[in-house]
Amino acid sequence: MLSNGVIEFSEAQTAELTSIVAAVQQADAALAAAEAARIRALARAGELARELAAGKPSRVREHDMALRSIAATIGVPARVSDRSMQRQIGDAERLAERYPGTLEARAQGEITRQHVYAIQDAAADLPDEAIPAFEAEALDRCRRDTVGRVKAELEILAQRMHPRSFVERHACARERRDITTRALPDGMSSLLLVAPTPVIAGHTALPTRAPCQR
Repeated sequence: MLSNGVIEFSEAQTAELTSIVAAVQQADAALAAAEAARIRALARAGELARELAAGKPSRVREHDMALRSIAATIGVPARVSDRSMQRQIGDAERLAERYPGTLEARAQGEITRQHVYAIQDAAADLPDEAIPAFEAEALDRCRRDTVGRVKAELEILAQRMHPRSFVERHACARERRDITTRALPDGMSSLLLVAPTPVIAGHTALPTRAPCQR
């Protein structure tokens, strides 16, 4: 009889658990490798579209047409619309070109898909020349811990490694103020406001919820 301090396992149960853990790890490794291979294949599709449009008089139009045709060809057997596939190709190109180390770490099963998203999100505003140093440090942290524990660290790291000051970045961010509405059932709508923090803080006094009976 074995115990982990909470639950006691028989020898047979311990062997079964060991087998389960090994099976999950094997499946995770295969999934990571397949996911990275798919991303690289989609990135190649984007490269092919650029190659087909190269040297053409109306390069942008030719690229769009080539990309749409390629996306449709890939999307039909996958039961994915051409627009959705175009977005996937674009995402794959950005990951493969901007974060090659992250993609390789994912291929090797060293990090999870959520780690990849966290790295991309944190580095979204970093200039290209700052990415390699950020990526190396971010991967070192992601390999050691869960995404929930490193996400805030990555955001702080990206801010610290940004070549522009906070004041400069805030001035630029203010120019991206935005407001979005979305219709909801029962005559209601949602409002999304992107604005400086003091402005948002000033709206926290608004009532957020009221009792309702149906």
